[in-house]
Amino acid sequence: MGYNPVYSSPPIRERFELEEFSAEWENPYSKQIIINDRYDREGISVSTSKEIWDTIKNDFPLNSTQFPHLMQYIARFPLNSIYKGIVISSNKVKNYSLIRLIPEQTSESSNSSLHFTTTLGRINRWLKVGTEDIFQVSYEDVGQTYAYLNQGYTISGDLAVLMPFLKKGLVSKKIRDKDERIRLKKIIDEVTVQDFGILIRTVAQYANEIDILHEIQKLIKKYLEIESLMKENPQSIGDIYSDMVSINYLFPNTTKFKLDEIRDAIIPTLPLHHEIKASTNVGDRLHLKILLLIEEILDEAGGKGFTEGIKNRFLSYYSSNLYEPRQILNIHHFKINGRILHLQPGQIKKIERLHDPDRLLVILRRNIKSSQGNYDGLEIPIEEGDYAIGIYEEGRWFSETAYYSKENELKGKYYNINTPLVFRPDGIHYFDLEIDVMEPLNRKRQIIDQELLEKAASLGIITTELFDTAIKVANELKNNEILLPSDNV
Repeated sequence: MGYNPVYSSPPIRERFELEEFSAEWENPYSKQIIINDRYDREGISVSTSKEIWDTIKNDFPLNSTQFPHLMQYIARFPLNSIYKGIVISSNKVKNYSLIRLIPEQTSESSNSSLHFTTTLGRINRWLKVGTEDIFQVSYEDVGQTYAYLNQGYTISGDLAVLMPFLKKGLVSKKIRDKDERIRLKKIIDEVTVQDFGILIRTVAQYANEIDILHEIQKLIKKYLEIESLMKENPQSIGDIYSDMVSINYLFPNTTKFKLDEIRDAIIPTLPLHHEIKASTNVGDRLHLKILLLIEEILDEAGGKGFTEGIKNRFLSYYSSNLYEPRQILNIHHFKINGRILHLQPGQIKKIERLHDPDRLLVILRRNIKSSQGNYDGLEIPIEEGDYAIGIYEEGRWFSETAYYSKENELKGKYYNINTPLVFRPDGIHYFDLEIDVMEPLNRKRQIIDQELLEKAASLGIITTELFDTAIKVANELKNNEILLPSDNV
């Protein structure tokens, strides 16, 4: 794409033999495209200017051709965007408030559209309901997941940050050289700090005075533009200024496997590398430690001896030592509307090692705690004492759940269509694909929620191949054309 990696982490610089900084780079001070791991390690976040995105989006390496099961979310509220919002709810005990950033009347009217978007942001502080103020996005929204906000706003450049709500002159704490801090503080003193404050960024230690002052003038010009926009519509809730695009890419296990292969071409990488690193259970890091130790030894040996035998032995060890009978297992249900649901954990009733290919099958019993409402799609009430038996087969595009009464009478079955199931130390993981198949007692199976899958495809969240696969699996289940895990139990 014509952009050099800059300001990488130390491991990345070492692996690719990159310099921390070079004046010979084109735009050496600029982070033109910002790429970060997502907080849950299930993908990455990409933010850049609208101008740059228009030039690179067709050539961006994360695409449906290279990764046919990739998921993509274009944020409604991009990083650093500025809005006037109103507090619609708050919680003093949990210290957060929800802010409406777009007027209700402009929200989409269809339920399927609302299922995949939000008009709200969240700030981690208590504010009185009805408060109107200026807010800036610190982390973009993902589907229905709220954008995270700061109160007030700043204007970030490559060398400096202009701060209208903090009228101080500051130098980055990461600049430790005393003489350099004095030099940069003198540059701040040359600018009248009256209507705003200035923070000199770390990379400014490599820049000369003229470059720094030139950028500050550009930031002041943008500040005056933003202030003018706010004065034009002082009462309006909505966007004030944004020149960014933010996109979240989520990686199902099939995408992570492809990333394992790409990494392996550069540095010895075991299968499941990205899956195990994404595990959220910090209390069980044994598998990760073993994985990293083997990769480190092989890397030091120049990759020699890195055979299929080593990979297979690691996979065998991993699956054989992952779970134990009667263990309580979590179920991480990632919705493609951005929500993450942690379903009621279940107790392992059976673990079976399947072959051709090698994979695990786990049977869980989950006690249904709620005795209110109905089971989705089954049109029967949830009653006290009900329980569910779930069958999860590694790599399957669906899971099978049977609901029972406290008298052990079958009430109905539910087939959740999802990306291939993954077993990690912290539980079962998958991305739910919205469409499901229900099997009411003594009635034919039926497909539900297909319209939500279709909407996700029309919004570009899922690829055509992922859509087609989900439809195919749902129809095969509906028509009894697919072998069920329960058929072998």
